[in-house]
Amino acid sequence: MVGELDSLRHEHQTLMEGDKAAQLELGALRTAVKERDHSIEQLKEQIKYYVAFAENTMKQQQQVQGNGAQAEKVEALIAELKSTKVSQKKPNHLPPGCGR
Repeated sequence: MVGELDSLRHEHQTLMEGDKAAQLELGALRTAVKERDHSIEQLKEQIKYYVAFAENTMKQQQQVQGNGAQAEKVEALIAELKSTKVSQKKPNHLPPGCGR
């Protein structure tokens, strides 16, 4: 009988130690999950930043390209104005021998 009690006491003690180990492991796992969740949130914020940066860069490139197209139009208009000024300096573009 005493042997049985010692055996049961030893079994109970082993179960209690196992329970404590499981509790410690559970706490470690909870901590790991919290750290993982925190890392995921940080990555989400970084992704938002990078997406916003990419969108901003694309908008700027579109503006630069748009400005480039506008600059080309302005240059074409300036060239046209210069050619108009040159033609205004020439007398009425009359064929040779037909005028002044």
